[in-house]
Amino acid sequence: MKKAISIFLASIILLSSVGFAINTHLCEGRAVDSSISMGVELLDCGMPMPNNNDDEQFDKQSCCQNHHQVVEVDQNQNNPFPAFELNDIFFVAFANTFLISVSGTQKVQVNYLTSPPPLVKQDILVLYQSFLI
Repeated sequence: MKKAISIFLASIILLSSVGFAINTHLCEGRAVDSSISMGVELLDCGMPMPNNNDDEQFDKQSCCQNHHQVVEVDQNQNNPFPAFELNDIFFVAFANTFLISVSGTQKVQVNYLTSPPPLVKQDILVLYQSFLI
């Protein structure tokens, strides 16, 4: 389970750092084919694309179009978190609270299984006059 989560998170980091493209082929205004790839990819629906050399097809609009949406990470992005500065007073308080106090205490182990329970000085039921009838 941990390996699967590690592989999943590593793939998310890889895809977010490299970037990817969503390619869609439109034929007569309808999406015919779509793909997700690492770069721009030209898709085809099987219909012949018009040549730019033909005069009669040059004036007409093509029925097929390719749309590409490229998702990349901006390398010049600003870091929203400021640089972490370690305050001297915080460091001394942290060390005193967690490091020194934990290491200075000694554990006293009391074995409750072998010691007898404490003796009752007075009967509590008689003291409070609480009797179950």
